Amino acid sequence: MTRPTFILGTFGHDQLVALSRRRPLGDVLLSTRLGVVSRYGGLVRPRPQGFTILAALACAGALTKDDLIEALWGEDPGGGPDNAGKVIDTVVFYLRQQIAPLGLRVSSHPTHVFTLDPLPLLAEAAE
Repeated sequence: MTRPTFILGTFGHDQLVALSRRRPLGDVLLSTRLGVVSRYGGLVRPRPQGFTILAALACAGALTKDDLIEALWGEDPGGGPDNAGKVIDTVVFYLRQQIAPLGLRVSSHPTHVFTLDPLPLLAEAAE
């Protein structure tokens, strides 16, 4: 399974539509201006914290929970709520539900590292 290309930008609606028509099938477009994610012609608008996590994972590939806390609340050691780790878990839970129709998933690994991965397509799953 090939990893999709993630394209992050300040696309407006018209630019997003035009780009999605010109890009290879499977590329993931993230518009920071609109807060939306597009793939295979589908479009979802995650909550702001979910979009921030999605954009961070698209840029970095793999991040720890501490990295995600920093992405949401900054570098301040006391930044974020006391239960920031639980908040990350909750945001990721809802984000997984929102991006699954686009064929994407946020995977968590035993080392507490999160990655953004494509879901296997039906044709690939049959192989």
